[in-house]
Amino acid sequence: MNQLRIYFDHTWRDATSTNTWALCNEAGEIQQTGHTASSGLPEADEYVAIIAADRVTSLTVQAPQKSRRRWEAALPLIAEEYCLSEPEHIHVVPSPAQPDGVRDLTVVDKAWLGAIVATCNAAKRPLSRAIPEIFLPEIKPDAWVMTWDGQSGFVRTGKSSGFALDIGNVQDPPLSLQLALKNLAPKTIEVRPPANAEQFELPQWNDCPATLELGRAWDWRSSRISEQTVNLLWGEFAPRIKIREWVPRIKPPLYLLCAALMLEALAGNIEWWRLAHEKRFLSAQMERSFRNSFGEESTVVNPALQMARKLAELHHAAGLPDDSDFLPILDSLAPAFSTLPAGSLRNLRYEAGRVDADLNLPSAEAVRSLQLRLQQAGLNIRMGETHTGSSGTDVRISMQRGDTP
Repeated sequence: MNQLRIYFDHTWRDATSTNTWALCNEAGEIQQTGHTASSGLPEADEYVAIIAADRVTSLTVQAPQKSRRRWEAALPLIAEEYCLSEPEHIHVVPSPAQPDGVRDLTVVDKAWLGAIVATCNAAKRPLSRAIPEIFLPEIKPDAWVMTWDGQSGFVRTGKSSGFALDIGNVQDPPLSLQLALKNLAPKTIEVRPPANAEQFELPQWNDCPATLELGRAWDWRSSRISEQTVNLLWGEFAPRIKIREWVPRIKPPLYLLCAALMLEALAGNIEWWRLAHEKRFLSAQMERSFRNSFGEESTVVNPALQMARKLAELHHAAGLPDDSDFLPILDSLAPAFSTLPAGSLRNLRYEAGRVDADLNLPSAEAVRSLQLRLQQAGLNIRMGETHTGSSGTDVRISMQRGDTP
């Protein structure tokens, strides 16, 4: 998945302004660079805005003892004291609180950031993150890192703290750096020159309390961006979650689910094939038994039903009752019907091994109770239409012996 990094500094105003950009691959290697307006930006899998150091302000404040929701709502009011801007004009992003309750805040002009987001959306290059450049250089414990081109730059003092430098030179350090060193001086300051610098001279600041060490060249285009880096697209500017962003995360369980479903479907098909084969085998056996019993020339359509009917005919011819006769069926349903209120049975009809009973019961619950008792008596039950009125519930129940097809 490649990534397009778009640089925004104080010269950017609107969609007509040009941006320096870099297209990087998954390994962070630069594939292509350019300088165009938003309409000319190349396509990529992810779009990240790099915000120049002089466009953000980093603050360190003591977090109040309030709930998270109230604290986040009060962020612009807290930052107003340090930024000298109206609360409604600034966008404030908090960093995780430190053990002592101190919290770093990153402040940016709300209208300017909103214009960036809107412009990228209009160009169909929606931003997933907006990273302050000030938090990109890697920092070591008990040290600061400073990007310096001989006149200006910025300093990163912590994971989510830093400041932009004003004008200075080789002999005279920027005033902002001098003030910062009076409050807290690190042991060393790693000085990183710009990537395009042909010759670079390490500053000779005699009064600097920290040791200056020359570091490797600085290039925001290839700098590593970690998940913990401050993202200005927070709160009202937070981008909506896109399918293509979370699909890679669920691919492994999705593959497992698909494999499980395929195995389940395969097992179901094998079981269905086994049962179908068993059914064909049993049907063939029943048909063979029927032909052996009643002649090879017999026409067999439903061997089970035909066999039951033939057995009933033989019982009747021998003067014996059959289970499908009226009296055996009546004997099975009598215990269940005997518990019904008087007058519940309106009509009873018998035909071809089936008894149809028209009933009027007190309630639908009484109908379900009767159905359960008849099934427990070994009868096959088929319920007709049920009508509930002021006089009770009318229903027709068809009953057959359980062993009758």
